[in-house]
Amino acid sequence: TAQGWEFHYAAGAIYRLNERWHPRLDFFGDIGRLQHFDAKQNQTHLISPGVDIRLKPNLKLSASVGFGLTGNSEQRILHTNLEWEFY
Repeated sequence: TAQGWEFHYAAGAIYRLNERWHPRLDFFGDIGRLQHFDAKQNQTHLISPGVDIRLKPNLKLSASVGFGLTGNSEQRILHTNLEWEFY
């Protein structure tokens, strides 16, 4: 905290097309310290369209491709996640 607080964000919108398919659009970013935001070219912002697929009632696969919106962001990033729920 001596250097100050930073502001990062993550948000998503998911549409439940049916029980199996859930298209999504995620947003991620970092705008810098709260006391003084970074210049636009030093900020990172990504938009990431993707899909969640329910393979079985307790097994879900997620995949998305992120696109950098600023020069400081990763320009392309692939994200996959396999989730197994057990209870």
